[in-house]
Amino acid sequence: MKTYYFLFACSLSSLLGSCQSRESGNDQLSRYTAKIYLVDSTGYGYDIYLDTKMIIHQPMIPGVLGRSGFRTRANAQDVANLIISKLEKAIMPPSVSQRELDSLNIEL
Repeated sequence: MKTYYFLFACSLSSLLGSCQSRESGNDQLSRYTAKIYLVDSTGYGYDIYLDTKMIIHQPMIPGVLGRSGFRTRANAQDVANLIISKLEKAIMPPSVSQRELDSLNIEL
């Protein structure tokens, strides 16, 4: 049930450019949020916040050569959600592999 809540909350909030999720195993809301933004003409990027403090500024697709932003807002939101899930699980650094980008169908 919590998984459905997370997906619903993120789908709904992606319209607003942020996502809050429930932490696995309890009913507390995550302290992490993502804000999606347009990066000039190169596409979309995201910022991740812990409470009100920005902890990650990502104006380009991580793990990919070059300085290209995400082609769609949805792609940026999907990767931001992946990073938030890694932060919640204390996976450090919360990097993104090419395999993960492929599994999320991120357009390069």
